[in-house]
Amino acid sequence: SRGLPASAIYAALLVTAQETFEGEIDEDEIRRIADWYDGVEGPDLVQMQQAETAAAAAPRIWTSGRSAVLPAAQDASKELGPRFEHGSEVEFSEAILSQLEGSGERLRHDAGRMFGYDPGRGIWTEVSSDLGWSAVRGLDRELVPDKVTATNPAGLKRLKVSQALCEHVWTMAQSMRASPDFFDSAPPGVAFRNGFADLTRGLLPHSPDHRARHALAFDLDPNAECPRWDAALASWLAPLEHDAAATAELLAEWIGAALFGVATRYERALLLLGSVANNGKSQFVDVVSALFPETSLGSTPPQLMDDPNSRAELFGVRLNVVSEMPADDILRSEGFKSYITGDRVRARAVYQEGFTYRPQAGHLFAANRPPVVSDTTFGFWRRWLVVPFLSTYLPGQAGFVPKLAEHIIAEELPGVARWAVEGIVRLTQRGRFEIPVVMREAVE
Repeated sequence: SRGLPASAIYAALLVTAQETFEGEIDEDEIRRIADWYDGVEGPDLVQMQQAETAAAAAPRIWTSGRSAVLPAAQDASKELGPRFEHGSEVEFSEAILSQLEGSGERLRHDAGRMFGYDPGRGIWTEVSSDLGWSAVRGLDRELVPDKVTATNPAGLKRLKVSQALCEHVWTMAQSMRASPDFFDSAPPGVAFRNGFADLTRGLLPHSPDHRARHALAFDLDPNAECPRWDAALASWLAPLEHDAAATAELLAEWIGAALFGVATRYERALLLLGSVANNGKSQFVDVVSALFPETSLGSTPPQLMDDPNSRAELFGVRLNVVSEMPADDILRSEGFKSYITGDRVRARAVYQEGFTYRPQAGHLFAANRPPVVSDTTFGFWRRWLVVPFLSTYLPGQAGFVPKLAEHIIAEELPGVARWAVEGIVRLTQRGRFEIPVVMREAVE
């Protein structure tokens, strides 16, 4: 009997019989079976005495939310239940949270989403509503308290999980783990395979305290090289002559700031401007986009930055890439300024509650011509870094390298990451961008 008293065995068998058989139930026979099981010697004598004491006052088989154990004749690894003292949504929420968290970190609910920590990658990943609902559905047919009647002396029933119950329990679970601004207060840095690159403390072991949401799939290697990337930058920027090297350094600093989540500290959007085709800017965009984890990328144009759903999609984004700047006046979006400066914004995903957060993304645009704007003041254009791409690369001509971006992405991303890390370290020490003359003239 694995330590259950006859009264508890009787209650469980009676509920099972009521669910299984139609017609009149012979309760005396069920009681005789329970008495027989009670006579079966089990190894858990102390547990038996505790269970008998708890069941003495009534035939119920739960005590303070703790579940009993199945009789030896059944699967002793399953809980007989009920686990729940009241059968409330609060208890159900606590149960699924315990199941999802296991022995790991508590889940966190921020910006309308639930997150769990992945110690293998050192990042917090989203726990989908589907997974939460699935955990609730797993409670279906659990024994829960019910009214004691003549036909239900055990005072138990089977839980029937509905769509409404899934929604209510998961919503309550989210509220139990509410952590407003949890990721807004994360330290600047990014996770690599071999640790967390902290902007001020260097490479650290992974920890949930870093609140990282994105991880690169390779090690941070200070000795990694990227000769193709270095040569490509030198070629693309060669027409800038004596400002070419300084422009390449600025690009490393800007990309590094975006990678570490501090782009809004410097309040600058990056515009790659080239009026001729095949000038290298699309290859630059491809390589830089590949450097960033997919979960950290966005593609929201300025015109949509007032839209609540688009704002929700930009939460947690480190690099927002618009490879072809739209022709509309971007200043029709007041939100665009907030996304450059990092001012708090309000967002709301479809069918979800609204939330606020501080943007952290760097905004990278590519265009064949300058954007249409109604504000030509210094206050607007000082938020832009404009890099001219003036060369042309056609098959058969000097400087053309087939599948250049593909080769760099396949072979040199650790080196490109090292280039960007060196850039953000340099920018942090200096505290500001040093903008080459050719870039200032491009803005003017």
